[in-house]
Amino acid sequence: MVNPIHPECIPMSEFNESLKFEFSVLKDKYDESLKSDCLVLCVPNKDIMQSIPSLYESLDTVLNGILKDIIETANQESSLKDENSTIHVNLPPKYPFKYLMLISFGENKNTSPVFFNKMITQMNEFQKKNKNIQSFTVVLGFDNVVTSDVMYFCAQFPIDNTIEKRFKGNNLGSEPKKPAKIIERIHFVLRSEDTMKDCNSGVFDAQSVSRGLLFARDLTSAPPNYCDPVNMAKEVINMAKLVGLEGKILQPKECEELKMGAFLAVAQGSKSPAQFVHLTYKPKGEVKKRIALVGKGITMDTGGYNIKHQMIHFMKGDMGGAAAVFGTALSVGLIKPENIEVHFISAICDNLVSRDAYLPGCIITASNGKTIEVGNTDAEGRLTLADALVYACNLKVETVIDLATLTGFNYKLFEGRYASVLGNNDELFQMIQTCGKTVYEKFWQLPLDPEFQEMVKSEIADLNNTSEGKAPVSTSAAFLCEFVDKNVKYAHIDIAGCSGMGTFGNGFGVKTLVAIIKELSSKC
Repeated sequence: MVNPIHPECIPMSEFNESLKFEFSVLKDKYDESLKSDCLVLCVPNKDIMQSIPSLYESLDTVLNGILKDIIETANQESSLKDENSTIHVNLPPKYPFKYLMLISFGENKNTSPVFFNKMITQMNEFQKKNKNIQSFTVVLGFDNVVTSDVMYFCAQFPIDNTIEKRFKGNNLGSEPKKPAKIIERIHFVLRSEDTMKDCNSGVFDAQSVSRGLLFARDLTSAPPNYCDPVNMAKEVINMAKLVGLEGKILQPKECEELKMGAFLAVAQGSKSPAQFVHLTYKPKGEVKKRIALVGKGITMDTGGYNIKHQMIHFMKGDMGGAAAVFGTALSVGLIKPENIEVHFISAICDNLVSRDAYLPGCIITASNGKTIEVGNTDAEGRLTLADALVYACNLKVETVIDLATLTGFNYKLFEGRYASVLGNNDELFQMIQTCGKTVYEKFWQLPLDPEFQEMVKSEIADLNNTSEGKAPVSTSAAFLCEFVDKNVKYAHIDIAGCSGMGTFGNGFGVKTLVAIIKELSSKC
């Protein structure tokens, strides 16, 4: 019999491939393949007509001299002198384009991904104002080699925008939402056929990351009666099979055999059994590096007996860390980086109030033998992570990164603009911050000095899961360090506020984690 309160699956969005990317090599003359709603010309800040003389002359003929007039005016007014300076023109109906955009790459002869990010942003903003634009032709009017990384950034933003507009957000209404208009085609005109393979590779990577992002968003946005521990674990394992990852679920009895007392204490208040999920990506050939990504997976956090007083209905998103980790798993399974073995781990459960729930003041024992005094049942995330981190270190990985919506104070500190990073390795922090910058996810390092370890000590056990409100972000990381091997490079990332504070999650962390794995893979 179907339980109307607890549906058997999570409503997942279908990845929409309606946005097509096309590539062609520059020709001397205009032909019908270039026709679109908007023509985008990337041009230098001077001698524009000389940069691609044959094509520009041909386009000018098709546009009855409009292009040359615009360029002469731009030269006189110096309106294209700075990088990413832009001119927009509405064209009459008789022409093959409805709109014309000129975007300057200034004097820069080595155009960077930053230029392309801004260019794509400008195209997106222009489409928002002119919703009848559904296709672009982008002529890259320079000799620079367009690498796969550059095309990754070119493709990522419009794909994300498509997801944003078409994202159903687990639409459970009785009437389907009318889909928004989106960009359906972007045609890039390249200077050389040599770059074509790199461009296709970049687009594939961008699509793969966006698939992972959508998967994470669906999990985080699902109502708690849909995304309970069992349904979430089932969805993750199904995804793993589709992309060729190894996957297993440890049931409560198996977790008990591994002495995961901290995790099971949090889980015992819920009728939905705890699920410990472990996925593994193994590359073809030799494994040169091993990393574990651990995500906090509380599918509903009421706070337990220290019950939350506000925003409790948004606590379905307290598994944003696990969602990001498993979204990353999907992307990695598609991209298939070389040299690196990646483990994706989450201890998934609810934190509820019931006759069986754990209580403030209880003493529990984690899987590494350390005893913990429960100072607050609403500091449950670090308890589930404790056993997950011990498990990860037992896999003999060199690096462990955890993502968790761990402290409300992180949201108060940065208003959702930054995630906090704390750990034992400055090189790892630099990699997280650098990779984050490239994908527009922000991270800030907070201190993790020895005195924070003192703040989480208990008078009657080894540790207390709270520090009585003192330096909550740093003390929570200090607590977690007690469950990480000293020789393992470790970073704790507090994403509270970053992964979405409301009805819908945003998949924060997926892009950065994928970038980190690609970076580690390339350095082997």
